[in-house]
Amino acid sequence: MVPENDMHMYYKKGIVYGYRAEERLEERDDVDGADDGIEVRHGGLRWRQLGFAVAHCKLDRRVANFMNVLCYQGVYRYALMEMGLDVSDIPIGMVSNVHLERCEELLLELLKRLKLMEAVGLKAEFYLVWNCVSVGHMYVAYALETVRDITVASYLIGDMTGPTIDDPLSKRYKKLGCSISSMEKGLNKYHMILTYLERTYEPIEVGDHFGRAIVCFDAAVEAAKYAFMAVDRPEGFLILAIVSLGEQVL
Repeated sequence: MVPENDMHMYYKKGIVYGYRAEERLEERDDVDGADDGIEVRHGGLRWRQLGFAVAHCKLDRRVANFMNVLCYQGVYRYALMEMGLDVSDIPIGMVSNVHLERCEELLLELLKRLKLMEAVGLKAEFYLVWNCVSVGHMYVAYALETVRDITVASYLIGDMTGPTIDDPLSKRYKKLGCSISSMEKGLNKYHMILTYLERTYEPIEVGDHFGRAIVCFDAAVEAAKYAFMAVDRPEGFLILAIVSLGEQVL
């Protein structure tokens, strides 16, 4: 149960060294950092709304499909689940700046202590601790960046549980503050981006593997990556990459 008064800071056990942590609750006197909103895992488009949202959208079909994926709550739910952060009792995808700043302070404090160990001459202990902590430290940093990005998405998407006939995708597109356009294959910019992707990203490897990969936004498209989709689902949409050039997202 969430307390009704004041502002509270929750400390939850995580994957990294979670067995040493203690879950606790701190009450804060300063409530200026409190925030209000709807987390994207609950306010984003549901699976049954996706097709109707595009049908009622006034945007270009390809732009509407992109916004459809961007506003789909399953994308963020799966991302948090894969990182072990899909907790149901805390709105992890809608945190305030106070929470994010506190996480950054703890990471910087840990890094400062490690550098202090090296400075005082505890090299053997430093390298031992660093080897044990570096992987966990980087994982926590990645998790923090993910939560911060999903929080931005929660502010952008808001509550989309209402009727799709009101064209909610166009409203969110305006809130982006930038233009989204598809790139034709014959343009020089298209070949430039294609060359960049070919030299930067590794090809898809079938099966379980670690490292960089192409992430699909639903189970049907995930299946299509390996073979084909269902007979009654011939459509599919897969984002290979998003390249930002100034105020345009291509």
